[in-house]
Amino acid sequence: MIVDREVLISALKLTRDGAHTTIEALSRDSRVPLQTVYEAVRRLGNEGLVTVRGCDVNMVGERRIMAAAKAVEMGADLERVCTFLTWSEFEDISGFAFEALR
Repeated sequence: MIVDREVLISALKLTRDGAHTTIEALSRDSRVPLQTVYEAVRRLGNEGLVTVRGCDVNMVGERRIMAAAKAVEMGADLERVCTFLTWSEFEDISGFAFEALR
């Protein structure tokens, strides 16, 4: 879904320097209505890409790498997604890409 992809990208952007954001912040950043973001976050949580507690959305470590890969799989531009990764995360996702080419 396009909405899930945009919410994932916003989550990557908003959690780059910290582990959590809010559903409201995701709604503003992704320009998706609040209720729709809530539903998307619930789906993404069921996939293990984010952790949701109340209105807080957490995404750390390996979940960020998984979320980035999922966003690209959903049709997001790789360069756009990688913009919101730390250097270490970028190295990890690059390694996964090279492994997939083997």
